Amino acid sequence: MSTDAQVLAKPTSSLCCLNGSIHEGQPKGEILSIEGVDSYIAKPGDGKDSGNIIIYSPDVNGFYNNAFLIMDVMAELSECLVLGIDYFKGFDPWKWQQDHTDNPSQDAVSIEITPKWMKTVHSKYGRKGQAKFACFGYCWGAPFVCDQLSERGICVARAFAHHANLNDANFSDLTKPLLMSLAQKDAVFKRDQRNEVVKIMEDCDKTFHVQLFSKISHGFAVQIGSLLISVRRWVKEKSLQAIGQRLSYYLAESIESSVS
Repeated sequence: MSTDAQVLAKPTSSLCCLNGSIHEGQPKGEILSIEGVDSYIAKPGDGKDSGNIIIYSPDVNGFYNNAFLIMDVMAELSECLVLGIDYFKGFDPWKWQQDHTDNPSQDAVSIEITPKWMKTVHSKYGRKGQAKFACFGYCWGAPFVCDQLSERGICVARAFAHHANLNDANFSDLTKPLLMSLAQKDAVFKRDQRNEVVKIMEDCDKTFHVQLFSKISHGFAVQIGSLLISVRRWVKEKSLQAIGQRLSYYLAESIESSVS
């Protein structure tokens, strides 16, 4: 990363997805080890498997019930196998909020293990090149999603919601389509930054789509606030639905990033 890179989405903080609640529901997938890291696998319904793969990069909360339920729903929406990585290796941010005596430096851990994990997933689930890959992520997971749409990545399309930790190069270097699902009231990614990102992608002739929810804050796609409030539930569901539809479209059609 260039030392003079323009920061366009702030790092995670107390403003981020650590506020909220755990969703109720029983995950349908399974956890197994890939590259020595716990990984969640969600499968589509019987007879609905497209043969393609979607990778999920979790928010700053890592592996927890909300993430599992999101992957389960994505598997049904996309008719794809969905895999997620516990790139915090068992660290529990919810517990850490109560006891800050530990400083786990989870950014270093996730940055180290994710590329190896992706390489193994590509080899193990790629069906000798027949399967196509897409990816999506929330908050903390956005940089890993961006990496997969650069020349280094394996994914044909990607999406993220209320992203963090990104700079201008993450957008100017894109080679594949992008969907951004955004909150109007996001202290991590404010209006000026949002407008600058759109300008960068327009100037660089990127293929992208922006979904913007008014009067909504950072964290809406995972767990911010109570889902008993109907508008929050609607926004969360519509965001995931849009991501699933967009990724499915590019996976099914094998459309190159230069085609809108």
